[in-house]
Amino acid sequence: MGRPALKLTSVWTAGILLFIGGWSGFPDSAEKERRITIKAAAHPDFRVSRKWRTKLSLMVRDANTGFRRRWGISFHVEEFEYWDPEPGAENPDALIRSLRETVARDGCHILLGYLPEDFPGMASNGAAGYIESAVLLKDHPSREGLAKILRHEFCHIFGAIDLDEKGSIMNYRRPGHVFDAFTSEVIALNRDRGFVPGEFPLSGETRDRAIDLYITRMNEMKFEPEIPVVLSFLIFENIKYDPLSAPPGPGMAPLHEWSRVYYLLGNQFFKRGRIDRAEGCYRAAVQARPEYVEPRAGLVRLCLSRGRTAEAVRHARRAREAAPHCPRCLNILGVALAASHEYTEAEAVFREAIRKFPDFNKSGFNLGVLYIRTGRSARAIPWFQRDLANGRDTRESRKILDMLNGRGKESSLPFGPDSPSGWPKFKLFPP
Repeated sequence: MGRPALKLTSVWTAGILLFIGGWSGFPDSAEKERRITIKAAAHPDFRVSRKWRTKLSLMVRDANTGFRRRWGISFHVEEFEYWDPEPGAENPDALIRSLRETVARDGCHILLGYLPEDFPGMASNGAAGYIESAVLLKDHPSREGLAKILRHEFCHIFGAIDLDEKGSIMNYRRPGHVFDAFTSEVIALNRDRGFVPGEFPLSGETRDRAIDLYITRMNEMKFEPEIPVVLSFLIFENIKYDPLSAPPGPGMAPLHEWSRVYYLLGNQFFKRGRIDRAEGCYRAAVQARPEYVEPRAGLVRLCLSRGRTAEAVRHARRAREAAPHCPRCLNILGVALAASHEYTEAEAVFREAIRKFPDFNKSGFNLGVLYIRTGRSARAIPWFQRDLANGRDTRESRKILDMLNGRGKESSLPFGPDSPSGWPKFKLFPP
């Protein structure tokens, strides 16, 4: 029986990003070498033998290939510890957060979480967080294969993104061995990146150059999905750059691509309470691509957060008109209507969504919440039981069912239209 295939997962999400710049190579010079220290934290399952420490140290040594010669960067494991991921950490983002919050760095640049081969919370063999300066590695029989995965993740730590480029070490489908030109530029600009927790790794001129370089990359019609994510973070960090005052022109990437940059940038402003800027970005995204659902949902969420319920309903209705076959559009309309106390129409919209899109679980959950909010808890119970039966939203649904049945910690809270403090929240979807 052959060995299982190695797999990668990209975690270039809201809190994970990168940057690039020109570089002609770095001499292999001891006095200029940047020594990157690693604290390895292994899952408790590895306690049965200390051999994992030697294995991991050798893999890190093997993963150094190319970094020292090209950029004068070397990686070294200096500290070892055991780490038991928090319950509920069921994806790379949550695992990286758990690693960062529960394992002290002890002066090391990078945290490396080492997980058993059969660990259920991570389907891939590797993941990395740029801002968090953290790497996840799942065990595998092939040391050579794992060293290759580590090399890929170390590239992420120094700013590289997943590419659809044959032979590249950053090819997310089938990583090769080549440091392609784009990845080499990325790592070069990030060579002196910061590792201070809570501080953005790049600043000043390097960050400003990165904006121009990524826009150039997008203008080349590469259509790499992580580029808009990166641009949204870079632009947010550069308060002098206003993308809304400099819309795409002739020869630039189409508005279709810029719409995602605007939307993700709106998310950054919204999360930090800069509502006017967030609203401008969401509106720009909608204008650039009218059928794009996510920024319309962002506008609905923004309006609801400010008590502008009538406006939220208008945005939700426009979303449905723009994408009539999208289950999320029906769902956000139902949420907006419920927030406006238009419960009869909200119920009808949720039921329409359930009928047309039975696999879209949020509408059934929201219908149950609507029944609770309108004092019809008995009618809510089947919808949360439906979630449990389908293996969806089990944690929240079980908690609500326990409260309704008088078994939860908050079971004393009254449910109904006069008890807003006890209401579960509707599910929109992340803006």
